[in-house]
Amino acid sequence: MKVAVVLLTAGLAPAFFWIPGFSGTADGGTGEGTEVGSSVATADVDALAPATIPASTEPQSVDRPVYVVYYWRARPGREAEYSAYVRDYAEPIDEEARKAGVFEEVHTYTPFLRTGAEGADWTHMRVFKLKNFAALDGFSAGLNAATDRVYPDRSQRPSSAGMRDLVRQEIWRDF
Repeated sequence: MKVAVVLLTAGLAPAFFWIPGFSGTADGGTGEGTEVGSSVATADVDALAPATIPASTEPQSVDRPVYVVYYWRARPGREAEYSAYVRDYAEPIDEEARKAGVFEEVHTYTPFLRTGAEGADWTHMRVFKLKNFAALDGFSAGLNAATDRVYPDRSQRPSSAGMRDLVRQEIWRDF
């Protein structure tokens, strides 16, 4: 699975987007009927304009860490249950993946205090530190392999699907 898609359209700098499950074509993977620069691709670029990378930005190949950030919102009344799931089930998988070199470290954060500004739209933020941008290519597959090692019997795998919803994903770099 490709974790980054580069769309080049007339008049715009290259843009990098994290699109889970996207196979590389706007039609979902067949490659039929969508050309770079078509109205479909242009509309997608316009919708994701904040992800546009200025031409002066350092190349992504520089050997600097990147951070894959997931913002999750626990469903009403399930925050404690989802927190326990992360601690009891996700963290052992994460440790297996970390030992295999999939990422360098992971931290989970929850909002503690809310001040006068509007509160967060998420309940749990998970931040994975990867060695570099190239490490994104094996990130999903590495987590899946770690899951298979920790829970080889798929019928016995715990699931958090009914406990939380994904708010968004972001890829960060050090400033």
